[in-house]
Amino acid sequence: MDDPWILLAAVAATALMIAGGLRAGRRLLARVRFSQARRRFHRHRENLEARFAKAVAVDLALDDPAAFDFDDEVTYIRDRSSGGLTAIVAVSLVCREEWLPQEDEEVRRRAGVALFRYDGQAWAPENRLLFNLTPREAVDRLAGRVQVIHRDQRRRSDLMT
Repeated sequence: MDDPWILLAAVAATALMIAGGLRAGRRLLARVRFSQARRRFHRHRENLEARFAKAVAVDLALDDPAAFDFDDEVTYIRDRSSGGLTAIVAVSLVCREEWLPQEDEEVRRRAGVALFRYDGQAWAPENRLLFNLTPREAVDRLAGRVQVIHRDQRRRSDLMT
């Protein structure tokens, strides 16, 4: 009579081990996919930033897309509901508006964040600049919807506060 209980306990233990293994496997796969996405971002970062600057410069009626200065630090976030991956980079640009004093570059400098989305295959710029935000402030505004996955901190920058 003890044999059915032993068999049931063995089946339950096996099911728990399989469930734990599947969960660990999914986490490992997610880490591998993120690592690949991160490498792709850094491999194509210069091109992504150039595409972003060109598109945003047209929207802001700027003459020179080279007026953009991207920070080295990248914050990666994942959308909790869709699982989508986004990279956030601090950016500043020099505005050349007539009403601003031309001799004072600090007055003409505007800061914000650039967003780059990953579709599972490639990164693409979102082509809009979120002014007056740091990456941390952008993440704080989306706190309930996103989770920070990783921060690449290359060196200290003046763009980050």
